[in-house]
Amino acid sequence: MKQILEEYTQYNVWANEIIISFLIKLSSEQINKEQLSSFTSIRKTVEHTAGAEHIWLKRIKGISDQENKAASLENISSLSEFWIDQSNQFAEIIKQADGNRLMEIIVYKNLKGIPFETALYKIVMHVMNHNTYHRGQLVTMLRAVGFTDLSSTDLISFYRL
Repeated sequence: MKQILEEYTQYNVWANEIIISFLIKLSSEQINKEQLSSFTSIRKTVEHTAGAEHIWLKRIKGISDQENKAASLENISSLSEFWIDQSNQFAEIIKQADGNRLMEIIVYKNLKGIPFETALYKIVMHVMNHNTYHRGQLVTMLRAVGFTDLSSTDLISFYRL
């Protein structure tokens, strides 16, 4: 299981870096252009995704603060740096974890204050899957603002490296 989670968190970093390589080329107008999606702009989608990673990392560390720090970052460059830092932290947690740590039950409250208990490995799988979902939306949104030559962020593309 550890090897799979290591690969999955490394894939997450790699795929996020591809998306970020396009984000940093966007104008303010492109980043904030309203689009039909779960979140109404590229910026809001990245804020949500990076913020979710941040909140899950805090939960794993036993910190109950639910603030989405990503929403307070001023520009896409600092937001991108923050996002990739969160992704790297997930990869490092798994790299350092042993089997007992991966099975450890994390006790936390969701954004509505409802308490939950979930094994660390399940949280990691959830967060990586959540990122994949929103990266797909970001690819569509990036295409809508003119970036049509996007690199693949598919897992199989990562395995082919």
